[in-house]
Amino acid sequence: MAVDSKPVRLVERSSGRNPNVRVYEIEGTLMRLVVARNGQRPARLVMLDNRGRTSGFQMLKIDYMPAAPLMGSVWRLERIVYNDDTTYRPEQGGAYRFQFSANNLVANHIASGDRIRILTAATTLALGAPGNIEAETLRALGQVDSFSVQGDELWLMLKYDSGTIVLKREKRRD
Repeated sequence: MAVDSKPVRLVERSSGRNPNVRVYEIEGTLMRLVVARNGQRPARLVMLDNRGRTSGFQMLKIDYMPAAPLMGSVWRLERIVYNDDTTYRPEQGGAYRFQFSANNLVANHIASGDRIRILTAATTLALGAPGNIEAETLRALGQVDSFSVQGDELWLMLKYDSGTIVLKREKRRD
């Protein structure tokens, strides 16, 4: 049996009253892809009838494995750069450090290949201190979509190519 494979276009749609999911229409089909924003539930491929009502669904298994290049290092925030050239740098002496392991960082994360999603960040720094960029850092972390390791730098790319968080690998003290 021959398989007809051709690219399809996913178009993000409103998730209605549920902010915890992303909904994508699969153009040219009567299907919708529904993905939980927190990555904790499996995605669903929803079949629609001619009126756009749900006629069935199939749960999809997504295999998120830890991304090896991130593990075993402590990463220090260097800067957050948005595509409009807005740049945030940690305050003098500010220590925004991240350490990824199989199950956590400062926030939980899921990663596969070069894709990463950072979930529910927690912090011990005081909000609002002069020069503190904690709120901006937490906001940007919620927008991370993919990553790239460039030597001793970890680049966390934000959704829609809107910016980059640059972290620097800290040297080990042996």
